[in-house]
Amino acid sequence: PTVPRSMVIDACHRYLAEADLEDVSLQDMVEHSGVSDRTLRNIFHEIYGFGPARFLQLRQLNRVYRDLKDADPTCFGVTEILTRHGVWNFNHFGRRYRELYGETPSGTLHSP
Repeated sequence: PTVPRSMVIDACHRYLAEADLEDVSLQDMVEHSGVSDRTLRNIFHEIYGFGPARFLQLRQLNRVYRDLKDADPTCFGVTEILTRHGVWNFNHFGRRYRELYGETPSGTLHSP
């Protein structure tokens, strides 16, 4: 039987809410969605216009952005915040971050 797309998306969002601060993989999303990876990709493309891997990437970028905005730059550094979110390739992440927010993570941390 076909699982309604809204149920698959709801299952993914519930899992992400439960996982809160944890680093979530694409395989984790597949396991909690109840559908195959191909079906999950198709549903995400239909609903969001991009796949679940990009969704997880944007989730990570947004979480880092939020933490950088909320952090006191005298107490926390960019590296500490990035590694807290599972970022290990700082150059690659920095490029994606700049593309989305128009500034570096350091710029966000030190902005008023």
